Amino acid sequence: MGHSDDHPQETRERIIYSALEIFSEKGYDSSSVSEICKKAEITKGALYWHFKDKLDLYKELIKLILEGIIAVANDLKNEADSPLERFRIFNKNVLALIQGQDFYQKALLMFLRELRTDRIGELDQSLEILSKRYDFGKIIQDAIDAKELVDNLSSTEYIELYKSIIGSLVINWLINGKKFDLCEKGERYFEHIFRLDLEKERL
Repeated sequence: MGHSDDHPQETRERIIYSALEIFSEKGYDSSSVSEICKKAEITKGALYWHFKDKLDLYKELIKLILEGIIAVANDLKNEADSPLERFRIFNKNVLALIQGQDFYQKALLMFLRELRTDRIGELDQSLEILSKRYDFGKIIQDAIDAKELVDNLSSTEYIELYKSIIGSLVINWLINGKKFDLCEKGERYFEHIFRLDLEKERL
C-alpha cells in the first residue's frame, strides 16, 4: 500500500470513490472491505479509522451523493423565476450533473443494484430528506395555480409522470452505452411532459 494517512481528507475521499467504483460494479453484498482497501491503496486500519464498517461507508457515500443533488435543487428556491421555470432549470441541471460527472453515473448504477436489497431503506431515507427540503409537488401545484399548467393531472400525477419518463430515460442512457445526448433529449422530454411545446404543435 503506497499511501499513508498524512492527508486524512484525501484518504477519506479516495476510500469513498473506491467504494463507489466497486459497489457500482459488484453491488454492496458482493463487495468486500479488502477490495475497497486495495482499490484505495490503503490498509484496513486506515479505512476503519475513517468509517466504522462497510455500511457506515455506504451511508456516507449516499450522503455525499445527496449533497450534490441538493446543491442543484437550490435552483427550486429561486423566487425570481416562475414555478415551472424553476423546475425546468432543476431538470436541466440534474441531467447535466449526471451526463457530465462519472461519479453520479456510478452512483445511479449502484442504486440500480441495490433496489431489491435491504439497503433500499437507506435510499428511501435519503429521498425523504430531499423531499422534505424541496416540495416538488408544491412547485407543480404553484404552476397549476399560476395557469402555467392545465389541471388535467394533479400535482402528484405530474410528478409521477415526470419521474417515470425522465427516470427511464436516464437508465436507458446508462445501460445502453450513453449513445445519445442525455441533456438535449431530457430537456425535450420535459417540454413534452409539461406541454411547454403546445403552442408549437398548434402552428
